[in-house]
Amino acid sequence: MMPDELRALFSTYESIALIANNEKNDMAAIEGRLPENTLFVFFNQCDKVLAAPFQRDAILCVRLISLGEVLDSRKHQVRAHRLLPKLKTVIGVLANRGSARREEGPDAPLKSPAVPLTLDFDYLFPSFYPSRRYASTGFAVALSLLENIGNAAIYLCGFSGVPGQKFSMNASHDWVFEQTLLQLMIGQGRLHRIDPQATDTAGPSLSRIPQRYPEFKPADVALAATQAVNERFIGMEHRVSKLWQMTGWIRGIKTVFRPARRAFRRLID
Repeated sequence: MMPDELRALFSTYESIALIANNEKNDMAAIEGRLPENTLFVFFNQCDKVLAAPFQRDAILCVRLISLGEVLDSRKHQVRAHRLLPKLKTVIGVLANRGSARREEGPDAPLKSPAVPLTLDFDYLFPSFYPSRRYASTGFAVALSLLENIGNAAIYLCGFSGVPGQKFSMNASHDWVFEQTLLQLMIGQGRLHRIDPQATDTAGPSLSRIPQRYPEFKPADVALAATQAVNERFIGMEHRVSKLWQMTGWIRGIKTVFRPARRAFRRLID
């Protein structure tokens, strides 16, 4: 079960909006689609999606890489607090066990002195996440809310699982596993999605297979497609991760010269 303090906090809101660090998120549009009594949940480095202070009730979920250490740098934590003037609390999320070894969770949820409240996904979902991977913070929070908060509508905002051009994607998460489960929950109406951009699916094209080969049921096609996509995606994300590392020096040079470029633009304007 989720700690009582967290259940009490979330249960006072009609809706809970989880805001992914997706460069295509339009916060004004998202706010307009949600009721007034909504709690907005932001994650590590929320300054990626907030250009100005956010004037709605919010909490910040930060990843804990150990019991007393927050993954975010002090700089990002300070920025987050400045951007969230109506911040209710900070929640530390523990979701690390799947990447190291398969083991049962502790007898009680762990707490960290580094944050006011701690959400122990490893305790709530022992041995659930695929081995050698670990859950993304957003997925861990979404699933924990889904199973422990019954009176609020939960909205996923920008949870596409697709890397953008500006932000990197962690290859240590099993995005196919996460997106599959989230899609199933959305299909049942247990979760709601607000996507920055609607994307086409492979559904219409895959439906041709059982039409020509009726021995294959739609469920068989879906399972085979999932396995194929999973294999392709794993290979792609490792290549993207390697490419991101190889081009780090280019982004470093761009960062160094960005102030000079801005000064030059002001000079010629």
